Amino acid sequence: MAHYKRGRPKNQRGGCIMCKPHKMNGAKNRDPVSVQRRRSNLPTNRKPTTVGEVLFKEFLVPSDLTMSRLAQDMGVKLTTVRELLADRLRVDTVLAVKLSLVFGTTPEFWLGLQASMDEWYSWP
Repeated sequence: MAHYKRGRPKNQRGGCIMCKPHKMNGAKNRDPVSVQRRRSNLPTNRKPTTVGEVLFKEFLVPSDLTMSRLAQDMGVKLTTVRELLADRLRVDTVLAVKLSLVFGTTPEFWLGLQASMDEWYSWP
């Protein structure tokens, strides 16, 4: 309480200079989860787009590619593609490379989608 005494300079919000960083962050009004999600650019109000959703809506539908043809092009079983589209299978580095070769993207694109889903589910 010594820094609240008379003669000490105050900031624009009326608190002392030593308390300014705490008030500027607003940390006392926010829970740590929303602060962390904001820092990582994750929206706090909705789940990120899943790998299966992006694969289906952005790649399979526009190119009129079937699941069996995709499985054949990737060199995997049809069940692997089905589980990937249903979000029951995680994208690992091998699948990311195969998807990037088929669709002309980068493996980091697919791994980034998976990482955002993993980060979303890691929060309590």
